[in-house]
Amino acid sequence: MKRALLLILTCLAAAPSVTIAAEWVKIHTAADPNLYFYDRSKLFLNDNEITYWKKVVFISPQPFKDKFIASALYRERIHCTEHTLKLISYLLYTPTGELFEYAPTKEDDPAPIIPDSLGDVFEKNLCTLVRLKHEENRQKAEAKAKAETAEKIEAEEKARLKAEAEAAAAITPQPAIPPPDTSAPQH
Repeated sequence: MKRALLLILTCLAAAPSVTIAAEWVKIHTAADPNLYFYDRSKLFLNDNEITYWKKVVFISPQPFKDKFIASALYRERIHCTEHTLKLISYLLYTPTGELFEYAPTKEDDPAPIIPDSLGDVFEKNLCTLVRLKHEENRQKAEAKAKAETAEKIEAEEKARLKAEAEAAAAITPQPAIPPPDTSAPQH
């Protein structure tokens, strides 16, 4: 029975109405039996923040208002250096895949991420991507600076060689051409 329920929930998680063009990456959690994912195709990195879609597939549908919820999508933002998380919006889906509720949230302050929580698991996974992006940008800037320095050194060397050649040409006397012989030929 559990296996059949898991198969049904997995099929719901892959339903086209929920996952069109998404690249869901599973997040492994030790204590929580529900399934968690983030959408790799819709990550937005801005300085030390990462904004993403989180999908939850509940192993047992959860009661909410007058319905049961089988899965949910959350739009969240993590600030990696401040260790905070902000919920931007969420969508709740019934076991049939029907959208039950969409709710944008108020522009409140982000909440601190509690150690060993689900937010902490997402922070560890996603902030690694932010750090990798920062390292990639640093390496690109370093390579660009090296290339610019090499170009500058090359231009300076060319200018130095040209100046030396011009100076050598000015110092070196040109061979004198004997004046034409204007005397009459002697016979």
